[in-house]
Amino acid sequence: MIHRSPALLLLLIFADTAQAACGDPPRPDVIWIACNLAGADLKGADLRNAVLSRSSLQGANLSTAQLTHADLSFADLREADLSRAVMRDAHMVGCGPHGRSSREPICAVRGSTVPI
Repeated sequence: MIHRSPALLLLLIFADTAQAACGDPPRPDVIWIACNLAGADLKGADLRNAVLSRSSLQGANLSTAQLTHADLSFADLREADLSRAVMRDAHMVGCGPHGRSSREPICAVRGSTVPI
């Protein structure tokens, strides 16, 4: 007889959910935590209240995207295009050098009007 603890079952359920979320289509309230979205074309996407924390958005096209109240904490936004993106009340904590050999901050973005 196999005994499974409730904590282990919850861990398995949430692990599968978190991994599957990376393949979800862009929409308001989407949860993309630690997803590889490098180079993604998200131009004009409605990502209000989206959770994009710890995700790689390096080189992604987010121009004209709606990112109001989005969580971009610790996201890699190097070379991302945020021109004309709406980022009202977006959370962007965790800016800093992405490596010892480079002085470019992780959240340096092309076209952004957000003070970094």
